[in-house]
Amino acid sequence: MERTFESWEKEVIRCIRCGACQNVCPVFKELQAESTVARGRVKLIRGIITKDLE
Repeated sequence: MERTFESWEKEVIRCIRCGACQNVCPVFKELQAESTVARGRVKLIRGIITKDLE
């Protein structure tokens, strides 16, 4: 079953964007890119859901 962006909405709003996962994320430590941690991914998905991003 393929999920649409809208089907992720409930999961997206559960992230409180605290950044706690950033301290233990090996990918973030290497790349130093916000998009590699949950907070960054949530921002991207939220932008797509709300149509602020295409």
